[in-house]
Amino acid sequence: MSVRNDSTNRAYEPHPRVARLIDVWTRMKPEPELVPPRRAMDPAQFPDLLPYVWMLDIHHEPMRACYRLVGEASVRIRGHSLRGQWIEPDDPIMWRVEKTVTTLVPSWRRGSTNMPVVQHLHGNVEVETLLLPIAEDGRRVDVVLGLTLYFELAGQPLI
Repeated sequence: MSVRNDSTNRAYEPHPRVARLIDVWTRMKPEPELVPPRRAMDPAQFPDLLPYVWMLDIHHEPMRACYRLVGEASVRIRGHSLRGQWIEPDDPIMWRVEKTVTTLVPSWRRGSTNMPVVQHLHGNVEVETLLLPIAEDGRRVDVVLGLTLYFELAGQPLI
C-alpha cells in the first residue's frame, strides 16, 4: 500500500502498523464516499495498536480539537498525557486535522518532529502520524482517530 506523505507529497510505504489501521478504517466505511462511524472502529480489531492510538473530539464553528484519548506510547514518549487538552490553532498538527475534517481524506506523514518536549527527552526523532476521519453520519466528522509511531533517526522504534 502506497500513500502520499503530507509533508513531501511523495509516495511512501507506511509502517505496517499504519497500513493495518488504514485497512481497518477502509473496510469499515459504509460506502466509498463516506467515512466510518465511531461504533464501527472497534478497538478489538486492532488491540496491539492501542498504545499508539489517540482520539480527538472535533468541534465545528469554530473548528477546534480536544484530545479525548491518548495511547500509552505517546504518554511515555512525551512524559505526560494530552488527554483533555485542546490543540492550539497555531499548532502545526491543526492544519492537518482541519484538512482531514473538511476533505474526509486520511492524512499521513513521516518525518522529523517539531515537538520540543519529545526533542528534549529523546533528541532528534522521526515520527509517523496517521489521522483518520470518523463521522456518525459518514460526512460531518466528529472524531479524528490518530496513530503515532516514534523512531530513532536510524529507523529503530523508540517504543
